[in-house]
Amino acid sequence: MIPQETIDRIKQEINLADYVQSRGVKLSKNGKEYKGLCPFHEDTNPSFSVNPIMNLWFCHSCNDGGDVIKFVEMKDKLSFQESVRKLSGNGFATQPGTTLVDSSQLTVPPGPAARAGLLSKVFEFYHKTFLEDHRGLEYLVSRGIENAELFKVVKIGFANGSLVKTLSDDQKKELREIGVLNKS
Repeated sequence: MIPQETIDRIKQEINLADYVQSRGVKLSKNGKEYKGLCPFHEDTNPSFSVNPIMNLWFCHSCNDGGDVIKFVEMKDKLSFQESVRKLSGNGFATQPGTTLVDSSQLTVPPGPAARAGLLSKVFEFYHKTFLEDHRGLEYLVSRGIENAELFKVVKIGFANGSLVKTLSDDQKKELREIGVLNKS
């Protein structure tokens, strides 16, 4: 598994606009953002935007977006771990000769496919809960986070305690083992 600190470091240290341009996407300044043709579909009008403040991208035609890791996943058709490996050694994130990720940190836990499926369901459940339970949005607004596009791109979730009611005992056990649930 990849430590969260490593993932966060990649997202913070790689300038997304520079990286996207290095991958052949021509961007032009448009207010506070950059615009260009989306590399993921046939695009004749610039629908792809990069927000340099949040270091996120979004395509208004595809209705897809994310961070630098998601960009690499989609552009190169790689898994999350493969994308992190690629980004850790690309020269954007670190000084030459250093890497963000120790290869020993990239081991795949037992049953990765089953766990990935379960985690995907949990992810979708939390995002759906965010959309349906007003408390999550109220909390973000109280913290000054009001960008509705961000909520779609990042797929923010909200844990209101209702997840455990939807899980089987085996699923609860699995989620406890990987640290998503705790005993309480």
